[in-house]
Amino acid sequence: MAKIICISIILILIIVGCKSEPLINPVMTLNGKPDLIIDTITYTRLPNCYEGYPSGIICGGPRFEFTLKIKNIGLAAISSPLFICNSRSNWDFENHYCSYCQRLNDHPSKIPVNGSLDIKFISDIDDSVHNVIFILNTNDIYNTGLNIPKIDEEDYTNNSYICSISW
Repeated sequence: MAKIICISIILILIIVGCKSEPLINPVMTLNGKPDLIIDTITYTRLPNCYEGYPSGIICGGPRFEFTLKIKNIGLAAISSPLFICNSRSNWDFENHYCSYCQRLNDHPSKIPVNGSLDIKFISDIDDSVHNVIFILNTNDIYNTGLNIPKIDEEDYTNNSYICSISW
């Protein structure tokens, strides 16, 4: 009788153990990766002409100063330079092409877990463009011939943001 009870208890423990959720490995949690997203973008249209060097006043097409709020939703802090790329024409947007990249956060500011960093970004945008794609290029797939260093992240699929522009 005692053997039957012991065997029954062991079988119940095995069945319950198989159905329970696996435990989270605490080492994985401590050694997690950052996960950067573009949380919000605001912009200001800049004058078409500006003081150039060494030739004086330079006039061109429409220029915008974008402020990107980069948020870290991952499990580890990050403090490295970031490459941000964007589309600048309707053709770029329609073909998911980022024709302009800029390295930002050169004097690295730390982005802690659940923290954010505001980054200013100036780009020329063709007239009549209504949407601009921005990419945090941490996996070196949206480049324009540059060999951009890869940043190890939890998720690369959340690195884009579409900003609507009103003229």
